[in-house]
Amino acid sequence: MGDLKPGAILFDEQGKTCRVTWVSDIETPPSAYALRFRDGASILACADHQWVTWTYAERKALLRSPYEDKHVFPRDWPRWKLRRICGTQPSESRIRPALALIASGLSIRKAAVRAGICRSSLKVHLAAAKYVRRTPIIYEDSPGPRVRTTSEIAATLLQPTARADLNHCIPNCLPLDLPRVRLPIPPYTLGAWLGDGGSHGAAITQHEPDQASLIKNIERDGFECRMHSHPQNFGILGLQILLRTTGLLRNKHIPPLYLRASIPQRLALLQGLMDTDGGIERASTASFSNTNLNLADGVYELVCSLGMKATREQRKTSGNYDSHRVTFTPTMQVFRLPRKADRISFSCSQQMRRRHRMIEAAEPIELPGPMRCITVDSPNSMYLAGRAMIPTHNTRVGAETVREWARDPSERILMIAPTASDVRDVMIEGPSGLMSCYPPGQRPVYYPTRHLVQFPSGAVGITRSADVPERLRGPQFRKFWFDELCATEQPQEAWDQVQFGFRVPGPHLRGIITTTPKPLKILKAILANPRTVVTRGSSDENRANLSADFIADVIDPYRGTRLGRQEIEAELLEDIPGALWTRKLLDATRIKEADINWHRIVRTIIAIDPAVTHLESSDLTGIIMAMLTESRHVIIFRDLSCRESALGWAKIAIAAYRTRRLDKIVAEVNNGGDLVEANLRTIEPNVSYGKVWASRGKHIRAEPVASLYEQGRVHHVEGLGDLEDELCSWTPQSNDPSPNRLDAMVWAVTELLVQNEEITLQRQFAEPYRIGI
Repeated sequence: MGDLKPGAILFDEQGKTCRVTWVSDIETPPSAYALRFRDGASILACADHQWVTWTYAERKALLRSPYEDKHVFPRDWPRWKLRRICGTQPSESRIRPALALIASGLSIRKAAVRAGICRSSLKVHLAAAKYVRRTPIIYEDSPGPRVRTTSEIAATLLQPTARADLNHCIPNCLPLDLPRVRLPIPPYTLGAWLGDGGSHGAAITQHEPDQASLIKNIERDGFECRMHSHPQNFGILGLQILLRTTGLLRNKHIPPLYLRASIPQRLALLQGLMDTDGGIERASTASFSNTNLNLADGVYELVCSLGMKATREQRKTSGNYDSHRVTFTPTMQVFRLPRKADRISFSCSQQMRRRHRMIEAAEPIELPGPMRCITVDSPNSMYLAGRAMIPTHNTRVGAETVREWARDPSERILMIAPTASDVRDVMIEGPSGLMSCYPPGQRPVYYPTRHLVQFPSGAVGITRSADVPERLRGPQFRKFWFDELCATEQPQEAWDQVQFGFRVPGPHLRGIITTTPKPLKILKAILANPRTVVTRGSSDENRANLSADFIADVIDPYRGTRLGRQEIEAELLEDIPGALWTRKLLDATRIKEADINWHRIVRTIIAIDPAVTHLESSDLTGIIMAMLTESRHVIIFRDLSCRESALGWAKIAIAAYRTRRLDKIVAEVNNGGDLVEANLRTIEPNVSYGKVWASRGKHIRAEPVASLYEQGRVHHVEGLGDLEDELCSWTPQSNDPSPNRLDAMVWAVTELLVQNEEITLQRQFAEPYRIGI
């Protein structure tokens, strides 16, 4: 850690390379622990250092899930949450007979009675014209691994049960994903020579039953082997000169180039070593033994780089030599010799134990030594620590950055959080807040009533909450830290006021935003600024250390070119667990306006979800134009949603009605009642109008429509970005404002297709036909 600098390359838990974006000074923390793992690995870490661990309960949730592979951890395990289905639904054996009865002409009510099920439970299946299995989703209380500090791990080291077993584990990293390199000696041949070759030449000693197989594998590498007078010895022609040029003669070790070769190359090297000096014991445990310490160290690193955990021990041989032994349980085939390879079993019970390390002890260090914290740009904010390559988490980004800035006695730093309590409880006094970055006796002084932090150097910190953006206008500063920008009620207004505070002269106006990314327009605008430097990380329950977005040298956030929408959305608008729509689904059914066969359009309507008021904080009025084709497909054609007065949105809707010669306007009347119709007829007395009443929840209304999307029967034209943002970000558990665009779209598809589907379903059951636009 001591030599790391920003820009250094490390590996993350997926085996991918990542870059160091920030390092702290080397300092002695007030408290630290020695974390000891069951495989013998040990790492020293300060009390506030973060890890992503699985507790016993979280591992059991994974093993009991019917939707996961019980033999391995999920590939993206730091973000895993349990998916489940809440409630019950009628079984397939009851739904299918009901659908058959409906197809034969029986009404839905009578078919439901005969099948002994609720009529409403058939809606989703009727819309899909088949039995639809419910999709498990992730809920807010779904168990899964969490980010925990070292002190939290120490406090919960054992399970809270009578047996008091070990509680925390960390999964192994995946094999280091590196490109293929040009190696001077083929890796298998080098491994075989390192294991059983003579250090003075290119001869290998191997007992006769395995000689033929070993020679065959070496000859595949392009060498020619010749037997010596001794029946167990053979030479490899042309190898000795290669060993001399690579510095391996009389100096057996694994060259660094081989330890950072590609996965197949490293595996071939390990197979050569294990075929000669390795063995297989009971329970599929493999071991490598050698008296050469450097070689044993290299094998240990090689095994860890392939995503396996290994233990080391030292023994005395019969000749009183030190023998170094590396033991591991393979998760891949590490032998080529049939005699050894056939003894490995990958189907034994408790396979999960091969793929994680249990934390055995967390021992406080009485006199901690110097340590440093780093931040990397890996997707899950993780990197590998120690020779055992143990995944660990990023450090406190925001608080540590503020501490570095505060070394300048003339610095003025603005610190903002969504509420005043967040400023105090998270940014200042939280476990990963500003105070925890300083040793006792050197901490800054916090004056909550004056909204000030006085740093030891003389620098001043100004604290503000973002719930009243106008109060951010007064302070002047050269640096700022904005925590949870996306969680504020008025992020755009708060950000505008922060920019006005950049009035103090200075060459380095800088700021840092630490937030959980959400698809907000203001965050997209900040990311599109060419002066912005971005580091992404996974979500974290500790709000002061959530996935971080670094912003440096921000002077005018509205100046500069924007990145393409697709690039920005790919970074921010990930599919949200529980959402009924995904971007992959919308892209798969998207069409171009130029490809529409207008002569096959049979109906065109507008659906409106009106807002009650038209203040700046009011909901939008959702206005969606949709068309029905002869083949009973729906095309979502225009999004005319707006934040207007009742007369304003009515004019927009009627203008489209007249211009496009629409067949009908459909409007939800829960909020406006008859006034909605009266408002439209004020402008166009003869408008064809239909009113709908939302008597069921949004999720129930939206599910049949989402099923039609999955069947490929609803299509979007290009240019509906705001609507698609709403579709892909809304979940039934969401507390976000009412999704008016979504509501209007659901009413449009319901009017065109869903409410008439009971008639057409009979035809689909009896006479399947090909659907085309």
